[in-house]
Amino acid sequence: GGGSACRQISTFATNTVLIADYWPFTQSVGHYNVVRFVQPGIANPDGLGIEVVYPNDVGPTAPFTQNITSAGYRACSVCAVFYEDCSAPDSCARSYLARSGSVTISRADRAEAGRIIGSASGLHFEEWNIMADTAIPNGRCLDVSMVQPFNAGWNQDGGAPPP
Repeated sequence: GGGSACRQISTFATNTVLIADYWPFTQSVGHYNVVRFVQPGIANPDGLGIEVVYPNDVGPTAPFTQNITSAGYRACSVCAVFYEDCSAPDSCARSYLARSGSVTISRADRAEAGRIIGSASGLHFEEWNIMADTAIPNGRCLDVSMVQPFNAGWNQDGGAPPP
């Protein structure tokens, strides 16, 4: 999907953080930063997630700008995922994977307490089955012209973010 038939969002606000964390994964002894924002005060809001992945503890070093490629979810080192019509943090009607655009990360701490700071622009999303890592046949699409600059932190205990 693409072009004028896609849902258009000029600016996605990042003033409401739903999740900001640094998670280990065991498949290849790696880690990733994840931050997810939601629209405040809306029943069944949309969400936007930015992830920086460090497989085998190797990955991009901030600051950097990553041009999103058409690789699948499991192949991306910097991922942007859009969640639509969410009734709970992990229960959304649809998920979309960014297939083009750019994400700029000025800070992405690799620690159990830290921060992720950045922005994104020109993101084109296609409806995606994240678990199967495949596009939804004849799926929807959306374009986000700009993601407001974000600055989100996390603590090891899940409490208030560090300074």
